[in-house]
Amino acid sequence: MDVTFLGTASAQPSTTRNHSSLALRTDGDVWLFDCGEATQHQLIRMNGDPKTLAVRDPMDPSAASKDIVPPKMSRVSAVFLTHLHGDDCFGLPGFLCTGGSVVRIGEERDPIHSDWYWTIITGNEEGKSGASRLTVQASPIPHTVPTVGYFITESQIPGRLRADQITPILQRNKGALGLKNPMILLSKIKNGETSPCFDFGDTSNAKDSALVKLADELKKQDGTSNSNDKECVVDLVIHEATNSCLGSDIAMGLTLDSVESTTIEHGHSTPQMAAQFARRVGAGRLVLNHFSSRYKGDAEEASLLVMEEVRQLAVDVFGNDRVVCARDFMNVGVPSK
Repeated sequence: MDVTFLGTASAQPSTTRNHSSLALRTDGDVWLFDCGEATQHQLIRMNGDPKTLAVRDPMDPSAASKDIVPPKMSRVSAVFLTHLHGDDCFGLPGFLCTGGSVVRIGEERDPIHSDWYWTIITGNEEGKSGASRLTVQASPIPHTVPTVGYFITESQIPGRLRADQITPILQRNKGALGLKNPMILLSKIKNGETSPCFDFGDTSNAKDSALVKLADELKKQDGTSNSNDKECVVDLVIHEATNSCLGSDIAMGLTLDSVESTTIEHGHSTPQMAAQFARRVGAGRLVLNHFSSRYKGDAEEASLLVMEEVRQLAVDVFGNDRVVCARDFMNVGVPSK
């Protein structure tokens, strides 16, 4: 499973960041999350020149030796919109005309209540891989218009069971297990539980949404403590970080509080706010996304230094170094469990 960022800009696109869109791919099946203007153009560009455009996962040591295969427009089977701001959906009409994709829409509810969620797609094809194994849940998150964040879980793919090693242990402990035939436990051991998870959306306060409740439910399934925010329950959080208070901003008289206040007023988040959410849900990794046009997304040294300063703001709050600032065409992998 992997995620490819097709657009990482906020309201205004730039020469280095396209309008919002990302592609989630599992075994070739592709789902888009948001479809800003020129999303299909980004897919065409990446498939035409992947060696030049593709940006490798900076946290994956093996990424340098792998060929990045871009997501194919023909494999897109669903588009999920977080909200109806133009920078998130104006690319949809053209994309649908070209690709003929199916847009799956969740049940509409009152957007002011944040303590509920609903399931849009249920992964119920056991033993199979790809999108059929994914469950998509959505919850309202605070923004300037009705907005949802998405919580995606993948059923665990059964691995190869070393029955030669497990069988003696089961036989030795069949009395304690209270079973005449402890071999019936082999299938349960093989199947395992829970899944990798993702979290998407533009918001000014995701911590008060039901997305946190979904993460806490996974903790209960794993038998971990809800109070321990260091438990890795969610593999990957993708969270917007539109504005930051950098050294240059402080030199101009701005403060962290003033930047955060203005950011929230416009319905968005800072890197610190994204990190607080990721820490709360027990994320293994955090990818910052949806940046102001002030922050260039190219490989120039000056741009990378600015984005490293943005990243470090989140690292300081998140508590570990597994934070990435997304760039257009960046591919981030998520290993199967």
